Amino acid sequence: MTRGSATSDGQFAYFTPSGTNLVYRYKLRAEIWERLPSCPQRDSGLAIVNGELLAVGGKYVSYYANKIFTLRQMKWVEEYPPMITARSCPAVVSISDCIVAIGGYAGIWISSVELLNLRGELWEWLEMGDLRPLRNPSALICGEELYIIESDSYLQGYSFSLKNLPYISSSVYGHLQYDISYSLRPLPHFSLKANSVTAASLRGKLVLIGGERLGSPVSTIHQLQGGQWVEIGNMRNARKNCLAINISEEKILIVGGVGRRGVENSVEECSSS
Repeated sequence: MTRGSATSDGQFAYFTPSGTNLVYRYKLRAEIWERLPSCPQRDSGLAIVNGELLAVGGKYVSYYANKIFTLRQMKWVEEYPPMITARSCPAVVSISDCIVAIGGYAGIWISSVELLNLRGELWEWLEMGDLRPLRNPSALICGEELYIIESDSYLQGYSFSLKNLPYISSSVYGHLQYDISYSLRPLPHFSLKANSVTAASLRGKLVLIGGERLGSPVSTIHQLQGGQWVEIGNMRNARKNCLAINISEEKILIVGGVGRRGVENSVEECSSS
């Protein structure tokens, strides 16, 4: 499988490959794969919220979707309010009792950022301003930072301190008087082609896995240290466009991608030393 979206609850890792509505579950300790019911939408962003697997946005037939589906008792059900803006391929993260949907594609790459507050009885999506449109965005949390990364062209990305995320009262709704774009900090330039690099977190720091150099996949893993990209290790198999998910603070599960001989189906773990 190649990069789409991935998330984990610590017991299972969940994956949906790019361009599909297929969803797979990997039992971490037993190393067992299971195919789950297909999502009603393809190219959704996966997230775990309150112990449940959510599929956010995507594409249904020829329409871009704003719906949110939850997997319950092996059935996808629609119980959360839809996003304000329909989109496929969004970057999705869960922060406390909130879901944040970042960018995505709706005929063009869009810049909208929305937050769903799940505190209290009234659930409502709130707009958090716009970013510069990012192609195939991904987002992840490393320590107290939210990183938003473009996965096409040369690496473009931003960091955002979670301390800047305003608290949203469960009893006070309306317009959120905050624009996330004002608090974003650009990431340093990275030399590999970013349309093939996969981001993850290791010991609370951002890492970039694999990628492509001179047209060939590479096995290197780089970490952001002191504002610079530092090579910290290598995978067993060179690959680009892989899926990666944290299974602990010190361990990353790396799945699939494209290797030197084509689509790579192997799974390996990367641990900090």
